[in-house]
Amino acid sequence: MSGVGDVPEKLEELLKPVWNRQQSLTLIGNDGKTDEEAIALGYEAIVHNTHQTVDWDERILVVYSPCLARNARNGLCHRLDNAEQAILSLTPDRGRGKRQYRDLNSLQSEVKSILKKHGVDGLLNVSYISEEEQRTIGGYGDRPCRIEKTIRYVLQVERNEEAIRKARLIKGWRLYVTNAPESRLSLVRGLNVFRKSPVKFISIERSSIGS
Repeated sequence: MSGVGDVPEKLEELLKPVWNRQQSLTLIGNDGKTDEEAIALGYEAIVHNTHQTVDWDERILVVYSPCLARNARNGLCHRLDNAEQAILSLTPDRGRGKRQYRDLNSLQSEVKSILKKHGVDGLLNVSYISEEEQRTIGGYGDRPCRIEKTIRYVLQVERNEEAIRKARLIKGWRLYVTNAPESRLSLVRGLNVFRKSPVKFISIERSSIGS
């Protein structure tokens, strides 16, 4: 819906009062029974929308799933490990049959593709170090000896810990949007509607219900 806009930015905005302990959360159990072991926590916010001459409100259900968060954080950890290994493998030690990058642009393009593939762009800092090697080529006939210079690039990878911390912090949080009044679709009931829908709860990034 129009009131949500860019999901990551909106999510961070809606989570600020949670981090600042200004917003309490409702514990949600199986089938909406809040006295059972919590499967989720959440609260709701109201967003006012205006389009031309039409005004309306939307309810945004801000929900956190501990199980989803655990799986997502484990997945992020694996992606970081795999991306780091893939990047470092681009510049192996010198040796027969081991490809060496001589062109910086080509190497940077390959690193960018790896970061995008593993979804960790901005989470790894990659440094490009050039190494120059010289070797003497013996003369032959009327050709004098000469020095041949070649350059290869070596990569160093460091984790952007602050960016990773922020990425981990929002794992498990989801936004659900509805136009239905609370009397018809409460926070607890809304979440359980999603959990029982054909769409897997774990895959939802942003959804709309009751509209």
